[in-house]
Amino acid sequence: MNIQHGHVNLSSTPTQILIDNGDEVQYSVSFSVQNIDPTALVYIGTNGVSDTTYGIRLAPGAVASFENVSRSAPFYAVSSGESTVAVMRMYS
Repeated sequence: MNIQHGHVNLSSTPTQILIDNGDEVQYSVSFSVQNIDPTALVYIGTNGVSDTTYGIRLAPGAVASFENVSRSAPFYAVSSGESTVAVMRMYS
């Protein structure tokens, strides 16, 4: 199993959080996103995500995990302020 991790800076503009690094992945990856900001809320969804239209809302410290998704799935996030999320990506 291969693991990649990093931080993604967010603002009120949708930012892609699952970045395809061109790895030799056949079909899918699993990944987790943690809101590491102590005060900001993070909203996850598609490229039209906002603080009123979203799929998941992450409170400070919260984690969301996704299993067996396309390596280029269009996961985006915005934040209630400038903040950072930690992303861990796992694949075989």
